Amino acid sequence: MLLASLSGAGGVLLILGVILIVLAVLLLGTAVVVTRAAALQVRLDQDGYRIQGRGVVEQGTWSEVVRVTGAADRITLVLQSERRVQLLVPRAVRAELDALSSEIAARLDDDRGYGRPVPNA
Repeated sequence: MLLASLSGAGGVLLILGVILIVLAVLLLGTAVVVTRAAALQVRLDQDGYRIQGRGVVEQGTWSEVVRVTGAADRITLVLQSERRVQLLVPRAVRAELDALSSEIAARLDDDRGYGRPVPNA
């Protein structure tokens, strides 16, 4: 009976509308999952760093860091072992990358005894 009432042109549009709504909900759900998976958590303290994202955790002490380099979308910590730890950040959040670079520089200065105050994080 329901199929008979939906057999006209209006019924076809209704079915297409329902399909589009279901696809939109699925797309939204996928976007939420991908956004959460791509989240990057960075913790900096006086002892070192902890970077967690996409199921990977990198952590170490400031005394292990011998060089820091930067590019438009990343910060690279070069360790004594020549291993590199990269923080990739989309260009859209350049201000956050600059703030993170400044805090890393202050933490390294503090670790080396240069006396530069660490900004309030």
